[in-house]
Amino acid sequence: MKKPFPFYPPFLAIFPVLGVYLVNTGIFPIADLWRPLAIAFGAGAALWLLLSALFQSLEKGALVTAVLTAAFWLFGAIAGRLAFLGSPGQTIVYAGLALGAGWWLTRLRPPTQFLNRATVFLILLSGGQIAWHWLKPVHTHVTATSGSAKKVEGRPPDIFYIILDGYGREDELKKNLNFDNEPFISRLRSLGFYVPTENHSNYCQTAISLASSLNLDYISNLAPDQGRNQKDRDALNNLVNDSRLERTLRERGYTTFAITTGFPAFVFPHAGVRMEGPQSQTLFEATLARMTPLAGQSGGNQSMFDYRRKMLLAAFEALDTMQKPTTRPRFVFAHILAPHPPFVFTADGTPRKGKKGPFGYWDGSDFMTYVGTPEDYREGYVGQIQYLNKLVTETAQALLSTSGTKPIIVLQGDHGSKLHLDQNDISKTNLNECFSNLLAIHAPDSVRERLYPQITPVNIFRVILSAIFGDDLPQLEDRSFYSPFEFPFRFEEVKFLPDEPIAKSVPKGK
Repeated sequence: MKKPFPFYPPFLAIFPVLGVYLVNTGIFPIADLWRPLAIAFGAGAALWLLLSALFQSLEKGALVTAVLTAAFWLFGAIAGRLAFLGSPGQTIVYAGLALGAGWWLTRLRPPTQFLNRATVFLILLSGGQIAWHWLKPVHTHVTATSGSAKKVEGRPPDIFYIILDGYGREDELKKNLNFDNEPFISRLRSLGFYVPTENHSNYCQTAISLASSLNLDYISNLAPDQGRNQKDRDALNNLVNDSRLERTLRERGYTTFAITTGFPAFVFPHAGVRMEGPQSQTLFEATLARMTPLAGQSGGNQSMFDYRRKMLLAAFEALDTMQKPTTRPRFVFAHILAPHPPFVFTADGTPRKGKKGPFGYWDGSDFMTYVGTPEDYREGYVGQIQYLNKLVTETAQALLSTSGTKPIIVLQGDHGSKLHLDQNDISKTNLNECFSNLLAIHAPDSVRERLYPQITPVNIFRVILSAIFGDDLPQLEDRSFYSPFEFPFRFEEVKFLPDEPIAKSVPKGK
């Protein structure tokens, strides 16, 4: 009987890549998948050929390749039990165990046919689910603005919507991080910004918050088909990438400029101009690397921190160039992933030294689990926000220095700081901290006179579009909702009283 050909090694090597992507499809774009797949497939095939030559057997080479491949991908999950040996000893002992297991298995008859079939099953299962995820329809409800808009004389003002991710309100920064942000707030007010003092975000997760504010409505109305047990975030990402606000302004002759700084799900396909620096390693690749012995290579980890610094600086450089007037009005959306972790700047803008932990965008309780201590968070956040204040002030001054019609500038935290947030448990969360966000608006008097201290993001552009263009956009009730990270549509309404946040569940669909 003819022996089956052992084709499984390179395909087994790509299964972890598919598996990790499958459970994060709402976070990483499909384009991030191809390079890791190609590298894993090529490495698996090369190792198989090398070991087959060493053992003078395709079957034995394939079996040892399978063992070493599994050991490579399981390093992060298993090697931690050997942490008492130190970094070099941990890796050496783990590698020795993997090689020993592979050598022992060469003495057995390789189950080639079983491994071929099992590998095909795993690849088809994971690959099929990924394909279905991207091919299935996602239903969201985005309505058009009222057609009763008034005609604007001359060129409408440029609109800058600058999201400072995780930037908290002045009073809560003082209470929770012992940081006095009054000089920065005073500077904004001296530049003509309206800075409310009782405002909150509508949601405390980035994708949910921006999906709501960019579409001028609550998620229960925008994505009513998403049940409370839904984990998929595609509906949210679609609402951000194809928003009511962008559509409305595009119809009014605006060109959209999208400036992003690393949040992988935000791609803004309809923007006239997209700005993001070239990325040597994607966040998905960094996630994969953390599972393997490569996580211990400080060079790769450090390069991600260095790249993040360059990306944040490049975003502000791009904003600074926009002080010059253009013939067409511009809608500039900038998502600045700071002061949100990872913390890469000190107060004077130099690279943050010392303990940084692995590279990742973990916040709240996830930061405490994977990166560091509450004191690490406090120290990193305060340093980063001080340098961010300098960059924001310089950018605001540059944008407002233009002659002629002044731009409308909205500086907004999508949520507050998260030192005391539990990603999945509202009872362990300081709701005042994580919902109290920075908001500063520079706008004409026709807009400013409609603003009020308790305004939330869902109403910001209802006010602006109504005042500038005469759109029929009634103010919505200002409400806030917490949801667990695992179940983003499982909303619980949050009511705020002075120093006493009260949360209560709301019915499904609210």
